[in-house]
Amino acid sequence: MRRPKWIPAWLGFALAVVAAGLPGCGGGGASRDPRELRVMTRNLYLGAELGPVIEAVAGGDPDGIVLATSEAFAAVVATDFPTRAEAIADEIVAASPDVVGLQEAALWRVQSPSDTLDPSPTSATDVAYDFVALLLDALARRGLDFVVVAEAVEADVELPALDESMSLMDVRFTDRDVLLARGDLVANGAVYGGSSGLFDTFLDLGGGLVVPRGWVAADVRVAGRTVRVVSTHLEDASEDLQRAQATELLAGPLAGDGMAVLLGDLNSDANALPPGATYLDVTAAGFIDAWLAAGHGAGTGATWGHDAALTDPDASLSQRLDLVLVRGALSVRSADVHGDDPGDMQGGLWPSDHAGLSVVLRR
Repeated sequence: MRRPKWIPAWLGFALAVVAAGLPGCGGGGASRDPRELRVMTRNLYLGAELGPVIEAVAGGDPDGIVLATSEAFAAVVATDFPTRAEAIADEIVAASPDVVGLQEAALWRVQSPSDTLDPSPTSATDVAYDFVALLLDALARRGLDFVVVAEAVEADVELPALDESMSLMDVRFTDRDVLLARGDLVANGAVYGGSSGLFDTFLDLGGGLVVPRGWVAADVRVAGRTVRVVSTHLEDASEDLQRAQATELLAGPLAGDGMAVLLGDLNSDANALPPGATYLDVTAAGFIDAWLAAGHGAGTGATWGHDAALTDPDASLSQRLDLVLVRGALSVRSADVHGDDPGDMQGGLWPSDHAGLSVVLRR
């Protein structure tokens, strides 16, 4: 049986520049106030819980691996990202952001029949779901031009599963962090310097299985000044590793004391009593919590907790993990949560197991 392949993000980042050729084709179709910076963070939810797959691989049982992978991919199909992408695109229309940080921007590929048992197996290349491409297409249908300015390729693993005919196929999952920006802002140089990286600290599950995590970043010109925008998805299985990753951010892409915005799924509950240690570390380093600075009360604005199947309209969000944290001479004008009301469901599905968060800042 082929050994699972966890591939580091040596692929680097993807940088695309698309000239704004149509009137009003920026985020939301509105002219940008040069003193404002509008940001959004959105965990897309990869479509399934992968814990059982990891347990099966760690146990080394071939039948268990096939069963767990089959169930996980069936969940990905059932949670129907093409439909969910439409709901998330509507959120982006409503928020009208300049930049959007995406976490769990999954790429699912398949290969049939499986070549797992071949002496020289090849990687699956047939795309089943490219979450980024699907979201960009949904935005384009709404007249919005967004481009990828930075991409971090993290976990990349391929395992055998059963298809609908009960024959073996290969399923390949690639996890990514992605930073999107309005195409017109990239074209005119207001958003530039896209970059990405992986943390030196990562979860090691043993047996060659590791969980890489990283960050994506770009610089944005706001009223003649540069604001560094960094998006990330920190480790959730170990608070020690999570805090170490945050320390790497503060010493790396967020180094210095210039204006900066850290956004993403930090997996550190800002509503807990006391708040998560990573959240406290970053705020102690000079970052303010945009949700609170916008005037929202403590204990509000939860962003995580929908059921894994995304079908329960009564599911309530319980933790505030998705954050926008701000440093420097930027005032917070507003902060809004998206995808937390049953009216946001499409096709009987929540947009994600997370809610999104958008923030308007002013220089």
